[in-house]
Amino acid sequence: MTVRESTITIPSQWGRPAVHRLERRANSSGLAVIFPGSSYPVDAPLLHYARRAALANRFDVLSLEYGFQANRADVEREDFPTMAEEAMQAIATVARGDEPLIFVSKSLGTVVGTQVQRQLASTRPMRHHLFLTPLAAAIDVMKQTEHAMVVVGTADPLFGRDDIKAVEALGHVDLHAVTDANHALEVEDYGASVRILYDVAEWCGHFFQQVPSV
Repeated sequence: MTVRESTITIPSQWGRPAVHRLERRANSSGLAVIFPGSSYPVDAPLLHYARRAALANRFDVLSLEYGFQANRADVEREDFPTMAEEAMQAIATVARGDEPLIFVSKSLGTVVGTQVQRQLASTRPMRHHLFLTPLAAAIDVMKQTEHAMVVVGTADPLFGRDDIKAVEALGHVDLHAVTDANHALEVEDYGASVRILYDVAEWCGHFFQQVPSV
């Protein structure tokens, strides 16, 4: 597959601008936006293969870098709205017309991504969101997402059993709860962790296959 890669530079309140990666495909079916975790960048395994799944299914991909990451700075909860605003600036720079937007988010990215989703709701409703090891704060937006997939480990300390049960109660959400996996969707045995990564990549592919073509 032929992919054209470029970078998008967006000013950041943290100082040094954030640099986002844009990958374009010919005859794209929409734009997938990758919201990484705080210490889990877009090139880490789960997001790397989610990105590959998007490209394989003919979606352009915008891989975000947060301003605090570009500046090696700490981040606090009160910074989340700023992170969402800077992400929206990047999306607005590259999104074409009314092409479908698909969000893929990991950990902290599920909070930032859902904030962006809320802000876009009145002008550009979001229907597709893939949540990888979400934080509990994202559950309310899962309820409002027409096409949602959630992948979480049952040993994830940041998304407990009650949170998993809350998602199970949402009949429209495709939930994959990986037995004994932690917040990185890994287990003690590294071979089993690789097999989990394979499964997650397959689930990501299935998720993108369910997004209607334009």
